[in-house]
Amino acid sequence: MKRIVTLLCMIACVLCLAGCNGEKEITNFQQQKIDMAKDTSMYMLSVLVLQSDQQTIDYVSELTKEETEKRVSDTFQIPMSDGSMEGIKVDGGSFKGMLISFQKGKEEIGEIDSETFGEPEARVDKHQIIVDIPVNGSKGKAIAEFVISNDMFQRVEGAALNPEKSFGQMMQKAGLNTVIGMGTVFSMLLFMSILISCFGIIPKIMGQGKKEKEVKSTTGIENAVAQITTQEDQYEETDDCELVAVIAAAIAAYEGSASTDDVVVEEGAASSAPVAAKAPAAPKAAPKAPAAAAPKASGAAGSVKIEAGAAGKVFKVEASVGQAVKSGDPVIILEAMKMEIPVVAPQDGTVASINVSVGDPVEAGALLATLN
Repeated sequence: MKRIVTLLCMIACVLCLAGCNGEKEITNFQQQKIDMAKDTSMYMLSVLVLQSDQQTIDYVSELTKEETEKRVSDTFQIPMSDGSMEGIKVDGGSFKGMLISFQKGKEEIGEIDSETFGEPEARVDKHQIIVDIPVNGSKGKAIAEFVISNDMFQRVEGAALNPEKSFGQMMQKAGLNTVIGMGTVFSMLLFMSILISCFGIIPKIMGQGKKEKEVKSTTGIENAVAQITTQEDQYEETDDCELVAVIAAAIAAYEGSASTDDVVVEEGAASSAPVAAKAPAAPKAAPKAPAAAAPKASGAAGSVKIEAGAAGKVFKVEASVGQAVKSGDPVIILEAMKMEIPVVAPQDGTVASINVSVGDPVEAGALLATLN
């Protein structure tokens, strides 16, 4: 008995220790992914707050999932730890829903200032990292929620702007739901009472019709008997044809006709159903317009090339030929999807040539300027 009690105590101690140490420790690699997810969420929050308008939603609606993913990756890039730029990876099928969610959220909480973003909080849920960022609007507050894949690719799988409801707003909504529910129940009870009252009227209507049918049948039989008696008085000798006519008159009277003159045989004509006309064929979609060609490079070229990281339009030229620039100084400003994207000097040097002008459309990888 003592051995059993000792064994049970040991098992209880092991279970208690397991419960105390059940929380998994976060590894350095997992912490790096969480920090990267926070940075990605903060950048995506700025993008969605600025881009969540009807014009952008209509533009994204015309793109396929793959086209949306490539367009977002080429346009929105974040700096990496090694100094390079990497495009944001999003789920192309969910990006339109993200824009719509932020559009509706902004309508409810008002205009959002990027300076009012709170500190992001992240939690790991198996294969996903969920990041919550407090947001303040001109009319209320909200929580921007981002779902990031818990892997090295850091793919943005979803995002939503969830306005915070005050106690008064929640009570108002609850009261409205209560009124709607009571109205629905009252309508159903009224309908059921009307339906039940019809159960008493239907038998009366059916009984009245049955009595009228019985009276009509009795009258028909009496008329048939009277016709037979009259014909027997008038004709003592009848042949088989006359007897058949009398019997036919009796049958017709029994079926509801007062005399044999009411019996009429009609031949129905078969009707042919019209053949449904074929619907006209749908018009073919118009072919897409060809993409505009990238502008050709002009001017003397230097040894160091400065190329566009994403497709867009030249918004501003920051440097001029012969100007000395340092690494990281902006040389060209591009505009893509209403965002200004600076293209910086990769190293110290002197501007040898400017190969584009303001307003020129450029593709990713196009030569913008050169340095010596």
